[in-house]
Amino acid sequence: MSTKLAFVINTAIFISTPHRGSSLATSLPGLIGARLSACPRIIEELAKSFVTENIDLLKPEFAAFVANKVNSISTLRPDSPVTGMLANFPIDRHVTFHTISGIKRNPLGKINEPPTDGIVPLSSAVLPGADCEVGVYSGHGAHTTDEAIQVVQSLLKLHIGVLTEAEVAETIKGMGLPFSRYNGMNLTPPASPALKIQLLP
Repeated sequence: MSTKLAFVINTAIFISTPHRGSSLATSLPGLIGARLSACPRIIEELAKSFVTENIDLLKPEFAAFVANKVNSISTLRPDSPVTGMLANFPIDRHVTFHTISGIKRNPLGKINEPPTDGIVPLSSAVLPGADCEVGVYSGHGAHTTDEAIQVVQSLLKLHIGVLTEAEVAETIKGMGLPFSRYNGMNLTPPASPALKIQLLP
């Protein structure tokens, strides 16, 4: 007798996620990377046949996109129809979600304008409706920083009932982050005007 397992996702933590793509995908390094990337031939053939057989059902821009070489870099272009479609998908209202963004500083210690982790701009990493939003001083490896790890641990402890919301907020508030918001309240004011402009209301 087989047993079926059902998983219900009710909490998500996004770290340096390019929800609205990254302009790096259209830069010279991105274009070179897209050219060098290899996609299995069967996937390319399936994509082309999908477009051919459904041409009347697809928007022209999506059909043109799929007909070309599709890979993980091309789908990150801000003008990619895939990126636009995914960015507009609503998150289930039963799912609590949080965002952690990397904020890179220049050699003088100032935050770059516009704010970015070097790959993903802040404007692409934040999402409206996030319960907790924090920035950590980091490049694109934000997930490896002590601050991001501490935030994730605190949110997971909240999820299982070990910490209260007030304790999580107090922990995040004392971390010296470039910005942090929890339940719509600023815990750490944005460290620069550029951050304030890019953060969603």
